[in-house]
Amino acid sequence: MVEKSELEIKAAVSEAYFTVVVLQANIRAMDSSLIMIKRIYDDTKILINEKVLESNASLQLELSIMELENGLKQVNDQIIVAKKMLKFQMGIEINTEINLADDLNTLSSGLEGEIASTINVAENIDYKMLQTQLKINELLVKNKKADYLPTLAGFFSHQQVAMGNEFNFFGSDGSWYPTTIWGLNLSIPIFSCGEGGAKLKQAKIEALKTQNSIKQLDEGLQLQTAQATTAYNNSLESQKTRERAVEIANEVLRTTEVKFKEKVVSGMELTQAQSQVIQSKTNLINAKYEVLKAKLAIDKLVNKL
Repeated sequence: MVEKSELEIKAAVSEAYFTVVVLQANIRAMDSSLIMIKRIYDDTKILINEKVLESNASLQLELSIMELENGLKQVNDQIIVAKKMLKFQMGIEINTEINLADDLNTLSSGLEGEIASTINVAENIDYKMLQTQLKINELLVKNKKADYLPTLAGFFSHQQVAMGNEFNFFGSDGSWYPTTIWGLNLSIPIFSCGEGGAKLKQAKIEALKTQNSIKQLDEGLQLQTAQATTAYNNSLESQKTRERAVEIANEVLRTTEVKFKEKVVSGMELTQAQSQVIQSKTNLINAKYEVLKAKLAIDKLVNKL
């Protein structure tokens, strides 16, 4: 039971840790996007001053900057709350300052290969607990069976008694009269069949129930393992797709920015291209988060946290 509680605590701490890491990754992505939009905004203002673009060409960019700055403030507030939750799960004073040693890329770097769906469920903590319970049930059955066995006990007693009119028992002429008794005692449980039989039957039923529970748990764990490994492998594929989407969105933004400066596309189209970059980065972060969660579920199943 202690081992199971420890596993649950590790899983809760890992989940809280991942939440902070993901929020920090969002902050970095939003900061990068904000720097990019501000650069485009400054370039646009220069073109407006040079009468290349109309005076309202920068309004949409200014709106995007305001929205990003507001979003950054919200995510920073979320990080404060998430860190408090992490410290709570770790048993650390909430006001204690902590810094995370990992970032999202570091945590994701080792999770690149697919996992086979055949995992040793015997490592599962619930499976181990039921196996232990079965051993206890089997020992109880043996103990109840032993109640039917005859018991043989031996006894031995030796004593010496002295008698006389004067207290000179320890003198040279004192007389002692020894008595020695020994024997065996055989006990055969003839009249305990009713109550003993009921207890033995109940012990066998409990052992059978535990065996059935183990079988059900084994089947359930096999199903959970298949689901968890499928979710993990699918998350990996999704991550690869999201990585490519970020590359495409950046390329689209680059060409759209050039066309915007040449007055080929409108400011709305440029803003849409910027939004696609931000959204693609967010999708990639979420995809990496899903990979981490799927791996955590597998590790929890096989007690590897």
